[in-house]
Amino acid sequence: MCGIIGINEKNEKLVREAGACFSYRGPDASAVFSDDSVTLGHHRLSILDLDPRSTQPMSGADGSIWIVFNGEIFNFKEVKAELEKKYSFKTTSDTEVLIYAYKEWGRNMTKRVQGMYALALYDIPAQKIVLMRDHEGIKPLYYFAEGGVFAFASEIKGVVSLLRRLRRKNIGGTGAALRFDRRGIDWYLALGYIPAPFTVYEGIRKLEKG
Repeated sequence: MCGIIGINEKNEKLVREAGACFSYRGPDASAVFSDDSVTLGHHRLSILDLDPRSTQPMSGADGSIWIVFNGEIFNFKEVKAELEKKYSFKTTSDTEVLIYAYKEWGRNMTKRVQGMYALALYDIPAQKIVLMRDHEGIKPLYYFAEGGVFAFASEIKGVVSLLRRLRRKNIGGTGAALRFDRRGIDWYLALGYIPAPFTVYEGIRKLEKG
């Protein structure tokens, strides 16, 4: 049960502070990566690979793709065996397999990997962040994309924490304002839960499964 978080700007302090609200998801390690455009954060619960080299955010050998990942890939050994014909691996983790799966197949990697996951891939050459969630929707992932701000996290309070800090520092503008979404509230009152992509906040959405 790791925790992931990120935003489309260079601000490691902001991501560390906001990610602390769900640090219990990953008590074994925490780290951030940033460049001039993006900051990624991760709280790690070590299960498959205890090697410090498997700490996230993680990149491939050339540093062009970065990932933060929560979950488990059930068939990662089979996928890795296929990818090893072309790529060299430095860890035994399923996280690294996802990096090279993306380099090889792009978003079609979801047709190759089987598991429960929520992840964000930062593709530096393409200057884009790609979010993915497993087909059963086991692992949660929330995001905000409005007013020039793009933010995501494993828990909605991580996104809320990012936006509130942006608002207080007056660097997020009106796009970082939080407003209750009556549709989400109506769904909760009717069903006892809020179905994706809605949440209790306007602008903050739950990534749909698959």
